[in-house]
Amino acid sequence: MIRSLACGLTIFLGGLACAGNVPQNIPGEDATLALLLGQGVNTVDWTTKGFCVELGELQTQSRQSTGQYAEFRMLEISSESSLRQNLNISAAGMLKSSIFFKLDARTRFARSVNKNQFSRYLLVHVRVANQLELASSFTFKQNAIDLLTTGRMEDFVEFCGNEFIYGRRTGGELFALFEFEFHSKSKEQQFDVAVKSQGMNWRASAGIGHEMKAFDKFGKAQIKIYRLGGKGRFPHVDNLIDFGRKFSEFVDVLGKEFVTLEMISKDYSGVEPINLVSNSKMLLKQDQIIQQLALSRDAALETLNTIIYIKRNIDQFVDVDASYLDGVERQVKEFINVNNSHVISCFQDIFAGCRVPDLPMPTLLVPTRKLNGDRCPYGWLWSSTKRACCQTQKTVTCQIHDHQRQRCLLHSLTKSVTKCREVT
Repeated sequence: MIRSLACGLTIFLGGLACAGNVPQNIPGEDATLALLLGQGVNTVDWTTKGFCVELGELQTQSRQSTGQYAEFRMLEISSESSLRQNLNISAAGMLKSSIFFKLDARTRFARSVNKNQFSRYLLVHVRVANQLELASSFTFKQNAIDLLTTGRMEDFVEFCGNEFIYGRRTGGELFALFEFEFHSKSKEQQFDVAVKSQGMNWRASAGIGHEMKAFDKFGKAQIKIYRLGGKGRFPHVDNLIDFGRKFSEFVDVLGKEFVTLEMISKDYSGVEPINLVSNSKMLLKQDQIIQQLALSRDAALETLNTIIYIKRNIDQFVDVDASYLDGVERQVKEFINVNNSHVISCFQDIFAGCRVPDLPMPTLLVPTRKLNGDRCPYGWLWSSTKRACCQTQKTVTCQIHDHQRQRCLLHSLTKSVTKCREVT
């Protein structure tokens, strides 16, 4: 008779958020972590495990095999971390990909952005998704039962992980990242208003093109596009308004030739016939450390990208201290190396090797930015104090005639008038 088991080593098991059966979404076919239905996974160090459960028939929540929807999201990306998270890249997945050079398509796209502090970014996400398929039941296999009933919890975690895959969603998706550079405060303020006035999520509708018109006036530095699934060539876009107009074409392409968009995982609580009680304090602690290591690396990379941007565009800034930038750059690279060594130690021993480095993250004092000189009209010069293009003109205060000479000498013959304007 199989007994009810409240794990002897409960510190190794359970959902990382201490939330029991809350599922996690794991990227599908474009992920370094290749998983199949029923397979185990360690969601802390992002490693695949064996098959410890038998899954029942896959069913959709509606009990119907058909049904598809298109979803559109647009949001501003304010940091390296927010880009990673909105691309559904886990902290462990990013660290492993970056340090051990196992780059999947999604991570490669994220790393190609080189986000800095001087550009603004909008991420557009289009997803055509079929209905979620979930296992109707799950039962431990005999090999897992043997490990659990004999109290071999460490062996169970090593072979089965702390969660398993029990569902999937198919479809196609596209990410488009629009990078904007502004050389005018008024344009940047207009951009802020446009972002705040737009919703973050819309279903596929004719209204998307209308919403995009708010961004038609802003120039772009570059557009990066990444797709998963779909059949055919995407339409070319030069800006957001183009994207809005051609939205239906994107949806049409993505709606063909499905791939696995995401896998759904859960912990082992509720799996028959053993009542496995979950407790994830140790794994939660280790996951928090990995999250912090990833956040630190994200922040360091953004600082490094900002330094590189300043060096490449030095004429956009006032009083740049090259030696200071070189010094901070060395400190940031040293911080990344130390952070990476802690990541490696953590993955080598997930239970005892995870800790945050003592070395503080270097701080960068960003020099004042100005307009490029060639962006001021001819005869106008950039004024760092007024933050605008200015022009000094001489105006005559009186016309000199012989009979007025004495009167004019009492006044300045000319006066200087400085006019400034912001170039948009």
